[in-house]
Amino acid sequence: PALHPKIRELAVTLTALRLRDYDKAQAVEAYLRDNLSYSLKGNIGGREPLLDFLFISRAGHCEYFSSAMAVMLRSIGVPARVVTGFY
Repeated sequence: PALHPKIRELAVTLTALRLRDYDKAQAVEAYLRDNLSYSLKGNIGGREPLLDFLFISRAGHCEYFSSAMAVMLRSIGVPARVVTGFY
């Protein structure tokens, strides 16, 4: 699906001063960790759940954090994917 422009704009803003992909990833991770809350409540929904997570509810479970990070990094050209499972 098409990515809402606000998500890419946030990623660009967070990584504007970073040159290396690793540094960009660290900037996005720090933003998510420091500005959003972990919650098991299922209060995120609608047509654009990542938009709701990042800008409205600002809280969600691990899948929202990992998806948001991967999508934001991809939007600025940094290869990223979500991996799940147990070892």
